[in-house]
Amino acid sequence: MKWTRAEQKAYGSARRQRQWRKAHPEAQAAAHACAKTWRKENPERAKKSGVAWRKAHPQECRAMWLWSRYRIEAIEQQRMMTDQNQRCKLCRAPFTTFKSNRASSPCIEHGHQCSNRTNHGVKGPNGGCAKCIRGIVCQRCNSVVVRFLELYPDRQTVAEREYMADRPILRYRVEAGL
Repeated sequence: MKWTRAEQKAYGSARRQRQWRKAHPEAQAAAHACAKTWRKENPERAKKSGVAWRKAHPQECRAMWLWSRYRIEAIEQQRMMTDQNQRCKLCRAPFTTFKSNRASSPCIEHGHQCSNRTNHGVKGPNGGCAKCIRGIVCQRCNSVVVRFLELYPDRQTVAEREYMADRPILRYRVEAGL
C-alpha cells in the first residue's frame, strides 16, 4: 500500500518542524523560556487555555502523545489500523472504543525487551520506538498473549514467530523513502 500525497505531506510537515527545532535550539529555548515564564505568572489562565486547546485539537494531542510515547506519526498508526482492517493483529477481533468495551480497545504493541532504549520516548518499560513496534492488538491479547510470546519464544508457532519479527513502521518508512 502506497502513501497518498496528503499522507506524505502531513508526515513531511511534522518531520520538517522537528528538524527545524533541532537546527535552531536557541530559538526553541527562547520560546520555551518565554512560555514557561508566562505559565508561572498566570497559572489559572495557563491551565484554562491548555484544557481549551486540548478539547479543540484532539487529533493534535493524539499525534503529540504518539510521538512522545512511541516515536511514530499519527498517520503511521492510522495506516497500521487500515492494514489490519480495524482488527487485532493476533486474534482478528474488531476493535471497539475504550469506553464501550475495554478488552477489545486498540493498543500499540511493542517489544518490552527492546535493546534500542535511547530512541524510546518514555524511559522505563512503557513506550517504544519504530524498531520494536509490532502492530496494534486488543487489550486482551496485549495483556496475556504477547507477554506469553515474549517470555516463551521456544513455544511459538511459525505464525507467532512471524508476528514477533514483523516491524510495520520500519516497512512504511522504507516505502515512503524516509
